[in-house]
Amino acid sequence: MRLRACILGILLVGLPSATLSAQDIPSEVAGKITAVAEARFPDSMLRKAYVDREMAAYRFLAAYAPGGVPQDRLARVRAGLEARFPKDYSTQQQLLVLQVESYRFLDTFHPAGISTNDLDQIRAQSRKHNEDDYSIQQILVQQQVESYIILSTYVTPQGLPPDALADIKHSIARKYPQDYSMQRTLLESEVAGYFELKARR
Repeated sequence: MRLRACILGILLVGLPSATLSAQDIPSEVAGKITAVAEARFPDSMLRKAYVDREMAAYRFLAAYAPGGVPQDRLARVRAGLEARFPKDYSTQQQLLVLQVESYRFLDTFHPAGISTNDLDQIRAQSRKHNEDDYSIQQILVQQQVESYIILSTYVTPQGLPPDALADIKHSIARKYPQDYSMQRTLLESEVAGYFELKARR
């Protein structure tokens, strides 16, 4: 009984208080939702909660027209989610909203401590294999910018000759010219290795 109540609560999350009707849902969509509900939930209350949630999500998707995102880009994101989750409208809704939030973040993200040119290069790198996934782009850009700023403000540790640090940074940057997260990881590793070797002598 407790498990049923828990599942019912999850299914009801995000539902409007008004009673839902299938009148404005295309018959093929309503049939698809109902078929999934019948296959997953033998309990009638759980079936109804699932159907209501999915129909509410379908309505949201049909009406969703967020500002600040070009229509062609929004359409590509929608198409990708529909292909990945063809029978799961609530998941489509959740992920679409997250993608829109990430797009808006990226569009206005201009942190201090990094030049516009370098930031543009980081953005371009993040898009290479994730062109229509703005949530992944946001994660990658934030990670790269954080590492970029740490590298640019890195203070030479006491006991490490400045020319040795310059050589390490130059060598790593030459191997990974636009991957600041990798540069940061390798720099920290090389510096730690330097002091380990020094301690053994």
